[in-house]
Amino acid sequence: LLQEALTDLARHKADAEVNNRPTDLVNPSEQVPQFKVKTGKIIRVLNGDQIPADLVILATSTEANSCYIDTASIDGETSLKIRRAPQLEHPLTWMTEAAPKDEHQLHAIMEELEGVVECDPPNEHINSFTGTLKYAQCDELVPLSKDHVVLRGSSLHTDWLLGLAIYTGEDTKLALNARTPPQKLSRLDRVSNSVVLAIFGCQIALALITAGLQQTFEDKEFQNLWYVGFQ
Repeated sequence: LLQEALTDLARHKADAEVNNRPTDLVNPSEQVPQFKVKTGKIIRVLNGDQIPADLVILATSTEANSCYIDTASIDGETSLKIRRAPQLEHPLTWMTEAAPKDEHQLHAIMEELEGVVECDPPNEHINSFTGTLKYAQCDELVPLSKDHVVLRGSSLHTDWLLGLAIYTGEDTKLALNARTPPQKLSRLDRVSNSVVLAIFGCQIALALITAGLQQTFEDKEFQNLWYVGFQ
């Protein structure tokens, strides 16, 4: 039990550290703890950082608006995967900017960016995503797939990325795939636990029985118990 308590305490500390990790927002420009990130916020992630929420990629440091991510902590695969921003048939001006990009100017554009994303409700399928994206600045409806999404827990291997939070907190695919580890007890531990419970139950039963018998005896013989000093 002590070992399990120590394990739970260490897990709690690790969760608290992750939840309070600073996260850079673009709309508006501020830094908040990861647990305060809300759906619809645009997040800036730097090279080597873990993705704080499930994001639809809007822009990256590359001219093709693509990035490389490491998903080893999610699916165990160590090879880098490529993800890219959804492409419009008639791209907006900021989408075609050549690298190196003016990140400050791009942040200013993102602060005013408006649009609508329609997608699947939160689910645990890490290799599946379906949705659409529509920018307010154009009438084009862009289909979204898993190639346009980076998941919480993966690591970025590109200079920077700007992404729109679609699933946060317990709604992320990583959180929905989390399972409580089963208790690992040996046969001796299980037998010992059963014996301890049986002994405890017998002691409670004996205590109740003896207390009842004592009370019954005192009710019947109290007048004859002159030697105990009660009047």
